[in-house]
Amino acid sequence: MKNVIILNDILGSMALGFSKAGYDVRALYIDFKDTENRKICMKNWGDTVKPLNEETTYEQIEADMKDLDCLAGRIYFENSRYPSNGDNNAHVLTNIHRIMSIASPKCFTFQCLHVIDNKSIQMFCDEMVKMGYVVYIKKMDVNYITGFPVREKPTLLVGAKNSEMLSMDMILNSDGVEYPIEKFCDNAEEVDPYYYRIKKKNAINLSSNYLSCLLCWNRDHYEEDKKVKWNIMHIPLIITGNGYRKITHREIARLKGIPEEYWLETTNKTSLYSKLYSSSNVKLIQRVASSLCLTGTDTYEYKWEVRKGLKFEEIMFSYFREKGYANAIDLKNTDSYVDYQCETTQGKFGFEFKFYSSNQLAERWIIKLCEKLSALDSLKDSEIVIIVANIVGGEIKNHIKRDYNISVWDVENILWMLEDYPSLITDFKSLLSFNSFNIIPRVPNHAFFGTNEPKVMCEKIDFQERLRNVRAGTEEAREYEILCTEIIKFLFGDAIEFYDPQKVSNDGLFRFDLCGKIKHGSSGEFYENILRFFDTKYIVFEYKNYEKEITQKEIYTTEKYLYEKALRKVAIILSRKGMDKNAMKAARGSLREMGKIILCLSDEDVNKMIDIKNRDLDPADYLEQMLDAMLMDLEK
Repeated sequence: MKNVIILNDILGSMALGFSKAGYDVRALYIDFKDTENRKICMKNWGDTVKPLNEETTYEQIEADMKDLDCLAGRIYFENSRYPSNGDNNAHVLTNIHRIMSIASPKCFTFQCLHVIDNKSIQMFCDEMVKMGYVVYIKKMDVNYITGFPVREKPTLLVGAKNSEMLSMDMILNSDGVEYPIEKFCDNAEEVDPYYYRIKKKNAINLSSNYLSCLLCWNRDHYEEDKKVKWNIMHIPLIITGNGYRKITHREIARLKGIPEEYWLETTNKTSLYSKLYSSSNVKLIQRVASSLCLTGTDTYEYKWEVRKGLKFEEIMFSYFREKGYANAIDLKNTDSYVDYQCETTQGKFGFEFKFYSSNQLAERWIIKLCEKLSALDSLKDSEIVIIVANIVGGEIKNHIKRDYNISVWDVENILWMLEDYPSLITDFKSLLSFNSFNIIPRVPNHAFFGTNEPKVMCEKIDFQERLRNVRAGTEEAREYEILCTEIIKFLFGDAIEFYDPQKVSNDGLFRFDLCGKIKHGSSGEFYENILRFFDTKYIVFEYKNYEKEITQKEIYTTEKYLYEKALRKVAIILSRKGMDKNAMKAARGSLREMGKIILCLSDEDVNKMIDIKNRDLDPADYLEQMLDAMLMDLEK
């Protein structure tokens, strides 16, 4: 496990971000003169919290910093070479370069505060470069990166011993999800009357037709907003059915990514407001932490984005082959600048396949791609089509067609193209990082789909018949694994993004059959419950082609794959006969004692879920029923 030491944290928010990224927080150094911050940090982090003041010796710090992976913290910059001694923590942070030389961590990240100009930061970075670090300075847009409705752009310094140890793309890539402010609000009946006490001079007129429940201060009055602007003097207001109130401390904590169970001291509410405003966004820090101290195994998910692009190209190549275009040319490994060309009775066409990690980034990069393709003389005689596995707005499509004479087909067009090819559409949906359940397939309005195009009729895959034909036992275990992966993608591909099969754990000891990540926008009680109440983003799938019911041994083995800090606390086992009584007891014990969910699907369960999917209903509802039964029957 990677480790980190954090300097000058507020509320332990940076420590939370690193912990959620899987780091061992070795020490959390804070100013003990700030008694409220010390109390909150020590209540949540215990002996990990240590003093950072005039009495702190470098010998004490040095003992903690042996074999350190990452050093993180907050640095107060002013218009001088280093922070002034006016700040409580400045005397230690002034000599941060000495701490760096003692620790010599593989990576570091610092949040910069009180920045007056860039000169002082640049001088600090120059010293880090002299010490052998690759350094980046970046103002991070919390709303863009996390989707949280806040106007917050902290400046972060990130660095590493070599560029392969960090990935700025992993930090800056956005998943394209925007969370509404309502998602973070308390129920009106649960809010303390304190928050309804508003000074008369800050009163607002509720007769106005507000479209948002959020009001933020702007110069001399409150006005409607979609994103929170922090203001300690004029706290943001929430409009409710009972009138309006101040945003609560717990609501701000949610907007900062601080979990519900994290203890906060609410005696001095004004002070807590200030500390919450000043704290780091946990989700942002988690993203930054995940991008640091990278190894070959740590970059698996990032490399998976590249593999997803290659897989998408394979799907599209297979589509054109299935359509029967014998004269089509795969140009992927040539210098033609497009991936695929074919000539039909409608004309000559060139296709470029693109898969972007973010829908927001997609439109920007597509326009840049169009600028390049439209300037190439080699493509003047072809009609160019960009097929992109993302959501692209109609206005952008029209703009590109008008200005560059290039057509863009996005995910809704791809779903229409692949709807007669069950295996291709299943593979395609499982690649997407967003839910495609409510996306309506649309035929591209394009000359390529003329009346003379070859038509291939495809039969639906009968998974139930294939499952019956695979015999239980070790001889056909591999056939069972392959089939189970196909079935899982068929059942859950709309809501879960799947990674490569047979993922080896970091220590190389364990290997599960398939891992899936719940997509943004996935709805339904099962996904919402495990996301919200079990802090789970990933689901592990295991296949057991046993002739008999699985025992508690298989439950305990699967339990080892589940890890809270990796947001992976749910496993689904597919076995021919289901679980025996002892396995059921072990699964309930895992849920009761460690909050880990292990569900087991027999052939009968799988067949029922296939029937549900074939009726265009959500098979995850079946899992929700299993989870409900498990929770209701859970003994003390």
